[in-house]
Amino acid sequence: MKTFIAAFFGALVSPGRTLKGLSEARGRIRKAAAAVLFAGFLYALTSLGLGAAGAVPLWPVMGGLGTDNYYFWQMVIVLPGAVLAWALAAALLHGMTRSGGFTRALAVAGPALSAPLFVAWLPAAVQAVFMALGMGQREWAAILSEPGPWQTLYIAGYGLAALMALRAFAAAAGVLRKRPGAAGLVSGSLTAIVVIAIFLALVR
Repeated sequence: MKTFIAAFFGALVSPGRTLKGLSEARGRIRKAAAAVLFAGFLYALTSLGLGAAGAVPLWPVMGGLGTDNYYFWQMVIVLPGAVLAWALAAALLHGMTRSGGFTRALAVAGPALSAPLFVAWLPAAVQAVFMALGMGQREWAAILSEPGPWQTLYIAGYGLAALMALRAFAAAAGVLRKRPGAAGLVSGSLTAIVVIAIFLALVR
């Protein structure tokens, strides 16, 4: 448990040092998988809570998808989706860095993905708690639709998650290349952009 906590939250605080240690650690794939599955479980649990409370997405969803039962389907697909995003991120990092093998890419991509996912999960978790306590969808939407501190804080949470994704994946690419530099920054940033795009397309 202590090792898992260090891996999961270490990528939030000090991604470069944490990912470098994990890239060579014993059981590195298991630790990376645990981080990804934990983040996916948080989203699945929150989706269940939002769906049970009658919430619908505040932002538009992809064409062809209904809003009334969106959180049910999100609960179903978010965990396997997180695993697929992990594999895709690792494949992109491996393809662009060509350093250390695919297992090392998996080892660093897991925490690099789960750390910003955790930050992006916090606004949804707050919404789920308030709605579980009796707040209605209209009241929640009204709080966020008016410019002010709550709207700013809500948007800032997702902005911080995006910045952390860029930082974490740049650090992951630097670890795989075994040295920081512009090439690692570009590789990590491109990987982060793909992950962010998937998140924005599917997660509400």
